[in-house]
Amino acid sequence: MTNRPRLSFLRRALLVALSLAGSCAALWVLSPHLFLPDVDVYFAADMPPDVRAQLDHFYHVWDDPARRDAALEAMQKLNPEWELIGSTFLGYSLANVALKYPSERERALRHMDVIIEQTLKKPWREYLLAYSRERPFVRRPEGSLMVDGEVSLLIGLRRLVRDEPDYRYRGEHRRLVARCVDAMEAGPALWAESYPDECWLFCNALALASVKVFDVLEGADHSDLFRRWEERARKHLVHPGTGILHSAVTLQGKPVQPPEGSSIWVGIYGLSIAAPELAREQYERATELMTGRIACFRYGREWPVGMRGQWDIDSGLTPAGMGPASTGFALIASKERSDRELVAGLLAMLDLVGVPREHDGRLRYQSSNLVGDAVFLLGKTTGPAWTEVRRRDTLRSTSR
Repeated sequence: MTNRPRLSFLRRALLVALSLAGSCAALWVLSPHLFLPDVDVYFAADMPPDVRAQLDHFYHVWDDPARRDAALEAMQKLNPEWELIGSTFLGYSLANVALKYPSERERALRHMDVIIEQTLKKPWREYLLAYSRERPFVRRPEGSLMVDGEVSLLIGLRRLVRDEPDYRYRGEHRRLVARCVDAMEAGPALWAESYPDECWLFCNALALASVKVFDVLEGADHSDLFRRWEERARKHLVHPGTGILHSAVTLQGKPVQPPEGSSIWVGIYGLSIAAPELAREQYERATELMTGRIACFRYGREWPVGMRGQWDIDSGLTPAGMGPASTGFALIASKERSDRELVAGLLAMLDLVGVPREHDGRLRYQSSNLVGDAVFLLGKTTGPAWTEVRRRDTLRSTSR
């Protein structure tokens, strides 16, 4: 008699456990049908509704100087790099939008011009974290490839959409690209400084992409630089345990930061037009070691499987290695690679944890900020700009 209550409790506990297991299994099976977005709309001819709503949010911010300045100041206070990245990545998105949706071109170009003008107003040092002033840059004259590369790519993409003969920033574009090339050529590893004796993959890959865009615009040819950069990266700058490029090295090529999700996905994005075979290989390694899955939801890892680092303001909190920044940047790389399965899973995760909210037809992500929203928008819209670069490059090759 004394064992009956215990047996009854055990039976109930077993039934609850079985019910939970069954519910989890059913959710696992049904989750793709319940949560995965229709990823085909992001590759179709018509603008997806959420892209429309995100654009209207950014137009709302940038159309009013007070709102714009307040938003940029908020990013500057949190992290000065975010002000730069939030502006340039929005500009990259607008270039893709302008190339894909002709009816949106004039509005997108107007806002690109405002972004370029506002970005160039500030001295380059104001976009760097405070530690950049603790010691001098190794190379002279001093300069940050982070700023030169991102801004030159922004101006180059604007010219890719429409390149008027009297475009006011054409000379500035040439100057910035020359600074990028000179800085990379000066380093033994062909990686240039973003911070004193810190050469980041994120920045070098975007700078290389900027040079490639410049080549198709101006008829220049930096293919030898691209070839040598890729060759040295393969031989000396790949992390031996993972096969993934280091996130940062010194001017001499000594590793500073191992692979991380905040860098490799943007590295792949930039290298897709400057060193496409290396980008393909890195994408295969990154998707294997730097993504994760929960049911149908996909996420980017901040560090490769089996490695662990310290989270910071750029990576965001990284529970079990899951990285908010890596997830957002992975969306850019996977969309550029037309990896629809990964794009769908990442967008599902974004809808789950990003807390999208639409008000008056304008969409923003409540758990994000100006820079995060710009990254998400680029992830949804990327593709047309690099396609146009490849098209013009092919035309140049066939006409020689």
